[in-house]
Amino acid sequence: MHLQIDQTQLARLAAMPETLKYEGEFGAELVTFIPFVYWCHCIGLFKGRKVSTYKGMRPLYYFLGDDQVIERDDTRHWVPFAQRKSPDQWLVLPNANEHTSVRSPMEYFPDYRSAFSTGELTFDKPLVVIHNKYNLEWNNEPPRNFFSLEDLEEMFNLLKGGYQVVYIRHGMGGVSQGYSLDHNQLMDFGDADLLTRHPEVLSFNALHERFKDRFSVNAFKAALYAKSYRFISVQGGGAYQCAMYSGSGLLIYHKDGPEIHHSYSKGFFTRTANPAPLLLVATNRAELMAGVQAIGSGFVFSGRFIPGSKHINRMKRLSPHRFKPKRPAKYGMAELPVHLVQ
Repeated sequence: MHLQIDQTQLARLAAMPETLKYEGEFGAELVTFIPFVYWCHCIGLFKGRKVSTYKGMRPLYYFLGDDQVIERDDTRHWVPFAQRKSPDQWLVLPNANEHTSVRSPMEYFPDYRSAFSTGELTFDKPLVVIHNKYNLEWNNEPPRNFFSLEDLEEMFNLLKGGYQVVYIRHGMGGVSQGYSLDHNQLMDFGDADLLTRHPEVLSFNALHERFKDRFSVNAFKAALYAKSYRFISVQGGGAYQCAMYSGSGLLIYHKDGPEIHHSYSKGFFTRTANPAPLLLVATNRAELMAGVQAIGSGFVFSGRFIPGSKHINRMKRLSPHRFKPKRPAKYGMAELPVHLVQ
């Protein structure tokens, strides 16, 4: 497919401000803003320019100089798609709406695996990262996309014998001082007590505590993810970040959210890394546990997760391509463009 930059986009690039300010949620920054900034950097358009982002994001802009990254200690907030028309940010981006994004010549995704690979982190077993969340979601509704304590218990039991499991849920150890929080209210959860019954499972917070003199939270997270080829995540920005590490096997537990209509099968998840992650999507507990077994059965060869032969059919049943695109009625999203509904 041959992609070209049209005259409107060229005019917007010519008028791009000296400081490009990002406002919005963490996940959207990863898959709409950073790929554009990285493309500008790679072709020389970012000389003399800066980004204004949130506290803690400096490591993820590793390709820019220190004098090119401004970190603001602000609380993140969601920017409705209809309002993403600011001339100093959104009109420059080729894909301002992550949920209807298509491949663009104005986007390069950084190779975070190569950039953050380090010999400082070593484990006796292959690594599996489990990323959870537990917070109020859209319109301050109760948590929907999360691993329950029962889910975690079963996953830990399935994986901890053959893998080093690292469990991460931001807010588990209290509010972090290392990065700006999203606007969604964090809630109490019993996972810290659960971990005491599974000493083989490492808490991300406790692990970072050992290295905090050398790594910020996001730098450590990036280095940890660069060591892993197996990720299990709930829907949301955490899953977006997991998808940016090349060659991985990624299982997403998706109960609700707009990604299922386009992003998983034809959108940004197909191009966040090279090679893109082998993506599985579970929508109920039975599918989740089937996916966990599939992730646990695979092996890594030449920088790529390879599924075990016994689980090929199971993985096909969890393919994101089984979902048909349709108009997402929630989240303030516009209807998918006609060319995406096929």
